[in-house]
Amino acid sequence: AIKATVGGEGPTGSIVVNSSCMGEAVIGPKSAGSGFYSASKAFVNSLVETAAIENAPRIRVNSVMPGVVRTNIMPVDDDTYNAVAKTMQPLWGRPGTSMEVASLVGYLLSDEASFISGTNIKADGLWALSGAGPGM
Repeated sequence: AIKATVGGEGPTGSIVVNSSCMGEAVIGPKSAGSGFYSASKAFVNSLVETAAIENAPRIRVNSVMPGVVRTNIMPVDDDTYNAVAKTMQPLWGRPGTSMEVASLVGYLLSDEASFISGTNIKADGLWALSGAGPGM
């Protein structure tokens, strides 16, 4: 579908998809109560790898898999959000920031990442590996 949209020749490019570290927590206590969300993100991660293969080397396709990130979407005060993040991100003890994720996206879109494709990169403060509590 990407080749049909942009054509088979011309300049190269990069696509960065927003996924979630929950895409790697489909089975087990971390996905309790969020099975459909986790499964949909696992599908996105698989699609990124397939799209990278189908469009290489002209178009690079990667994803960023954030964990708990402080944004204005959650209508809670800072103290409440930070307390939840400490539970969810025990190794860092804080939520990630949007700039930490945006910096990774910027890098993946740049020419400096010209040899990186088909990769799902966690930006989760080790959440997926930490054994931190169920759900997100």
